Amino acid sequence: MFHLSELVFRYPGPRPARPTIDLSGVRLDLPISGTLVLLGESGSGKTTLLSLLGLLWDRPAESGELTYGGVAPARGDTRTRAILRRSEFGFVLQSAFLLPHFTVSQNVAVPLELAGIDAASIRERVGHLLGAAGLSDLARRRARTLSGGQRQRVAVLRALAHDPRVVFADEPVSNLDRQNAEVVLDLLARWRLGSLFERQERRDRLLVLVSHSLRQARKIADGEGMALLLHEGRLVGGRPYPLAQIDDATIYRATESGLEPGTGPQVSAAEVSP
Repeated sequence: MFHLSELVFRYPGPRPARPTIDLSGVRLDLPISGTLVLLGESGSGKTTLLSLLGLLWDRPAESGELTYGGVAPARGDTRTRAILRRSEFGFVLQSAFLLPHFTVSQNVAVPLELAGIDAASIRERVGHLLGAAGLSDLARRRARTLSGGQRQRVAVLRALAHDPRVVFADEPVSNLDRQNAEVVLDLLARWRLGSLFERQERRDRLLVLVSHSLRQARKIADGEGMALLLHEGRLVGGRPYPLAQIDDATIYRATESGLEPGTGPQVSAAEVSP
């Protein structure tokens, strides 16, 4: 689905000392389904890489290439990228970005309306999603009146409403209490497994997740999935690793030393200071 070939990207403005993302020498095919977790310390490039994969940057990469389905979207025009984002992708970002004067139902319905789905089907789909998230009683509430946890749940439903092929989730539960976090994690996991809707099409679905929490990542991935370890914009080991082979000590050791996970002296998580 996604192929990265020696991708190098810098933020616009004064030229920084090093690229924000530097995958020089890396040619990589990402999984076409399941969960792909982007792990690394703050400032390692996780959100930037997610934004590049999600075509949220109009600025082209400095060098290298990113393709999706064999096509290089960055070479297309703005309209082409916008159509791809709204038809194939869903986004759960750190801010909900709801339309404040729209109701909860209207916010969730946006991607369905853009897809040209009929009104009756939209009402049915939105009602089902609100019930799954425990938000049925808030269907007519304006988004601006919601709590932070409620807004994030609505944002997740909006991202999943059109059953996209790829969902990009950037720290989706970082600002939520435990109860709201559990609801969000469950919704993402059910979508990925194809069990969120009554008649959900059987096909590949990929969740690209930025997370500081290995526990949360494993919960969504149901113990499976792959991880990319990022350190100062570079990919540790040059390839993804199974989540099952990574623990917090491995992440700490690999990102601090640049080693591949599993190399070097073995230490337990208890031996690694936070």
